[in-house]
Amino acid sequence: MATLTEKIDSREWTTGEKPTVTMHYTLDGTPDDLTAKMLLLNSTPTEYDGLVRDECTLEPIFVDTTTGQGKWECTVRYVAPENTQPPVGEVLFLGASGSKRGSDDWEITFRFAASPNKTGLTVGDIVNINKKGWEYMWVRYADAEDAVAKAIVKKPVAVYVEKVYEDGDFSGLGIGT
Repeated sequence: MATLTEKIDSREWTTGEKPTVTMHYTLDGTPDDLTAKMLLLNSTPTEYDGLVRDECTLEPIFVDTTTGQGKWECTVRYVAPENTQPPVGEVLFLGASGSKRGSDDWEITFRFAASPNKTGLTVGDIVNINKKGWEYMWVRYADAEDAVAKAIVKKPVAVYVEKVYEDGDFSGLGIGT
């Protein structure tokens, strides 16, 4: 049976504008390169810390087809995904301004704001609340008795999520969707 083991000196990081992570493995137990490749691809995640799997390499350390044994040096590299679109509801178009610079040249500045979508929120005993980034969430409270404190307290009885802006795409701006 073939096994894939991550090396102790694995996980080489490069941060910055083009982040990468490279992971190093040893694959043991098969002389067949196609079996080794399949095991490597099926045993490593397609995404890691927001990065996507870019390339995998296999280099034989030894291969013995007579005994059915083989050992492989493996690497998996993860890179930033290209042209990732933020989820619907997270980006708000605030407007654009511009001026003409010459006969046919325009300089236009687009303004956006971002607010992350939230899932699985909890307010009091109310659970699994989902809210898109630019939706408005408010809570209705009712009086409840706190027997321990011997006082009347406010307890959440309902959570409302209101749509403030219509969903859309930015294709009409001519800068991508």
